[in-house]
Amino acid sequence: MEIFNLEIIKRAINIFSRTLFQNKELFIGLAVNLEGTSFLNIFTFDNLNKEYFEYSEDVVFEVPQKMYDVFEERRESNFRITFSNEFSFLINNRFDNFIIKTILLPEKGKNYGFFYLIYKDEIVFDNKDVFSRFISIFEKNIDAVYFNKYSKYSINAFVKNYLMLLQNHSDVLYEHSLRVADLTNIIGSLLGLDEESLYKLQIASFIHDIGYIWFSEKALEELFDLQNGNEKNPMISMHLKRLEEMFFGNILMKPYVDLALNHHENMAGTGYYKKKNLCIEDNILIVANYIDENMVLSGNQETESIIEYLEKNVGKLYDKNVVNAAIEAIKIYYTEFDNGKFSELTLKSRTINLRYEGLGEELIELTGSIEKVLGDTLYVNVRTIDQINIGSILKVKITTKDFPLIAKAQVILKNPYGYVIKIIEKRETKKSKLKVFWNFEFLIGYKNEITPLLKEKLTPVIWNVLKSKMKPARCKVFGAEGIIFSINQEHDIFKKDDVVIIYIDKIGEEIFIPASLISKKKGLYYTEYEAKFFELPERLQSAIYRIIFRRQSSIRKIGSIYEL
Repeated sequence: MEIFNLEIIKRAINIFSRTLFQNKELFIGLAVNLEGTSFLNIFTFDNLNKEYFEYSEDVVFEVPQKMYDVFEERRESNFRITFSNEFSFLINNRFDNFIIKTILLPEKGKNYGFFYLIYKDEIVFDNKDVFSRFISIFEKNIDAVYFNKYSKYSINAFVKNYLMLLQNHSDVLYEHSLRVADLTNIIGSLLGLDEESLYKLQIASFIHDIGYIWFSEKALEELFDLQNGNEKNPMISMHLKRLEEMFFGNILMKPYVDLALNHHENMAGTGYYKKKNLCIEDNILIVANYIDENMVLSGNQETESIIEYLEKNVGKLYDKNVVNAAIEAIKIYYTEFDNGKFSELTLKSRTINLRYEGLGEELIELTGSIEKVLGDTLYVNVRTIDQINIGSILKVKITTKDFPLIAKAQVILKNPYGYVIKIIEKRETKKSKLKVFWNFEFLIGYKNEITPLLKEKLTPVIWNVLKSKMKPARCKVFGAEGIIFSINQEHDIFKKDDVVIIYIDKIGEEIFIPASLISKKKGLYYTEYEAKFFELPERLQSAIYRIIFRRQSSIRKIGSIYEL
């Protein structure tokens, strides 16, 4: 249903966009409402290049409250956007300033989402009848797209709330549930399960012990003290009943609850519900739960005895293929990766950049967010792709307190939300491709003229002499390795390969940066240069990073959105 309805919409874009928009540089998109001001971007179409942005699909973003309030009042709106993190990423940061035209797509009074056009200059739609027919395609199919997309996010919302309850009640059980989810995903991946099955296993793993929130901390401590949970303990059967009751009547959660209820069953039919006919997902969850209960909850942490027990009961209690995959999962998850500290670094941002280049393949770059850090293991929420799987080696960049950390990591787990990666090699670098689009004025002059003056005491007289030897310029892109800027031709005294000094006084930092001009493009009124910074001392490089970080964090504050 989802694919079918999206194909209708995309086919309409292919047909109508040529008539309505020709080869104009604009972007066509669709977003559905999740909750409040949160929306899920379904796709973004680049009209000029006639392609869909792959990494803009299925991304959650926030609509500014001002725009959302307009949705409540009327169906159609036009906004001028400046420096918007909420929308710029949807169009791969093609524009700094742009207009977004939105048309709400309601059905029976419900806000299902909106169609949008993003463009730089005002566009007049000559044929309004054709445009109305174009919009009608979105209207007729938005409800089906909405329900297919929203159902999965509703499930995630349910699980997130219940996991929070479990964490507040017992950190031990909360961490156990997360580890079981990791294990089921590794086992399932090794067995070649599809994404839907892996997702089902993950949700079931998260909720399988949620019924224990009805028991006191003291009762839970006694349960943990009884190794393997004691099969006769009534608390185990009771927590299964509580789990069933908590989701009774919830149609969306039923497949996941049914799977979670079987985690104390076995192939011999001697479990709590005496079930013998177990599917592959049942067997994976049963084995994963047994492993972590005996590896961590019991306090034994002895892999040999657990592997021996699993092998002994192959074909009796546990599926043979699942056991073989589980033994590999034990080696991957518990023994091959240590629990060392994450280099004692303080993360400044949760954003992480992943780079992957397979043998003979093109470079793939992904940007995600760090959800959790356990030692040198990072849980990364990011769009997954077929080329990156368990065992893949990635280059990663993480923004730490003072500078980016460049590292090498191995994928140890792939799930519907992203990847779990293990840092295997790290290095702190002064060089980085970190950059920010930024329009500000600065001064530039020849290095051989400026350097002698900087050795003097900077009195007001020296300052005046210094500034007289420099020319005003305007930044376009400011980065850790260099700067792209323009200069009015009446001030342009430079040429390619000149060595210069750049003076910047921004966001609490006042710095002089030596650089060389590596490119020059002459325009009608302005000349554009690209300058590459010299190898800089740590103090100066850190100042550059601070300027970039502060600018990035202030973009939301200085950005503007107003209705046209």
